[in-house]
Amino acid sequence: MIFKSSNLTNFGIIYREYVQFINELLKESQLTFADSIFLCNIAVNSGCSQEDISQNLHIDRAAVARSIKKMEECGFVLVSRDKNDSRKKILELSDNGKKLYEMVNSANEERLSTLLEGCSQKNAEIFFSVLETCAKNSVDAVR
Repeated sequence: MIFKSSNLTNFGIIYREYVQFINELLKESQLTFADSIFLCNIAVNSGCSQEDISQNLHIDRAAVARSIKKMEECGFVLVSRDKNDSRKKILELSDNGKKLYEMVNSANEERLSTLLEGCSQKNAEIFFSVLETCAKNSVDAVR
C-alpha cells in the first residue's frame, strides 16, 4: 500500500475547514462543532442516554455531559430521567434543537456534495466504505 504524508495532510485540511464552517454556522446558537456532533447524534437516536452517546462516538463521558448541559441551557436539548434508572439521563431535541439540527444537517449535505464534486457514485461509495473501515480500525487500535 502506498502511504504519503499528503494523505494525512489532506484529512487535516478537510477537518479544519469543516470545523471552521460548522462553527461559523452555529455562531448565533452559542454552540460549537463539538456540540453539533452530539446534537446530530441525539437527533438520529432520540431517547438515547449520555452514556450511549459517549460509547457510540468514543468520546469521554465528561465531555459529553458538559456539552449536553450547555445545549440544555441553550434550549436545544430536553433531559429527563429514565423511569427504571434515575441515574440515567434520557435525551431528546427540543423544537429549537430540531430546527437547529435541520439547519446543520442541510449544511452538512451541501458541504458533502461540494467535497464529492467530480467523484462518481461508485467512488463516493468506496470512499465512505474505506472511511468506515478506517474509523473502526482507529477505535480498535486504541483498545
